[in-house]
Amino acid sequence: MKQSDFFNVPGYINRSFCLKNSGFRIRLITLIMGLSMLFHTGLHAQSGMVTIKGTVTGSDETIIGASVMEKGTQNGTITDFNGEFSLEVNPASTLVISYIGFRTQEVAVANKTLFSIVLQEDLQILDEVVVVGYGTQKKTSLTGAVSTVSLKDLESRPVVNVVEALQGTTPGLIIQQSNSAPGARPSINIRGVNTINNTDPLVLIDGMVGDIQNVTPSDIESISVLKDAASTAIYGSRASNGVILITTKKGNSDRNEVTYEFQYGIQQPTFLPKMVDSWIYAEKRNEALINSGRPAAFTADDIAYYRNGGPNVNWMEELYKNTSPMQSHTLSLSGGNNKTTYLASLAYLLFLPVSIIIMTRSICSKPI
Repeated sequence: MKQSDFFNVPGYINRSFCLKNSGFRIRLITLIMGLSMLFHTGLHAQSGMVTIKGTVTGSDETIIGASVMEKGTQNGTITDFNGEFSLEVNPASTLVISYIGFRTQEVAVANKTLFSIVLQEDLQILDEVVVVGYGTQKKTSLTGAVSTVSLKDLESRPVVNVVEALQGTTPGLIIQQSNSAPGARPSINIRGVNTINNTDPLVLIDGMVGDIQNVTPSDIESISVLKDAASTAIYGSRASNGVILITTKKGNSDRNEVTYEFQYGIQQPTFLPKMVDSWIYAEKRNEALINSGRPAAFTADDIAYYRNGGPNVNWMEELYKNTSPMQSHTLSLSGGNNKTTYLASLAYLLFLPVSIIIMTRSICSKPI
């Protein structure tokens, strides 16, 4: 030690301590890095995770967005634009691969790192047939807005009219009874009114234009309602208000069948106007005319005559009955063989309107 350092003992001690402390720091950092590498190696060996890669294909082309999951965990990924995937899994685990329209498949990892997975189409879903256009189409290629009413939906409704059976079965199909006149037809609209004059949809019965009122509900197999422009474009301008496709039943080639169906019901008017007596009508009529500045139509003697036994007939009660029976009979013959099938049906509807005239009489001696 130099003489000058003798009088600067604290500085000398401080420099010595820093040199020793620096060496200690280097050894400490080296020890920590070694322990960290040993810990990481031990953890990786304990978890046993391996990185696997592979491709998912189906129908001779790669599948984009297929789900690849490690079974029983939330560990998973999806395939990229090339149908490839990469995932870190346990070598003893099982992969679950799924995609819409294909059957879910499970593949054991079994210490493999490269996979080529081929998914099979789910034919039970893809082969479901929907009536559209002048024929049928699979649901896989169906892009338009189409609703289907099955035979099960129709059989659960005790009605004698197809229009009544369709009420409330399909979203966007609006059926309204515009008036209560005898023989009045209900209006049918699909997604509202689209034209100025005729707003009825186009009705096709087994591919032929027909009247929906002429079809017996028991003869119908299924009904398809085409709603948007994509599904009705094949019919042109006639389908601007939508299309209703009716498919009737066909005979069975295995056996011959005779079917008889009978329905009976009672109908009654839901609302009838309440009529006032003849003298009350005469008084109110005079009051309305006087209020509008016109002369009265009935004199005091006329009103007294009506009140004291004059004409006072409630024609609503005379013309309408309280109840009226309704019954339908349907007889069908069906059958065939391996070459052809047949179905013939005969329907009879006895429909007595409640507005049938029970009795007529002429007792009005003076016009009201």
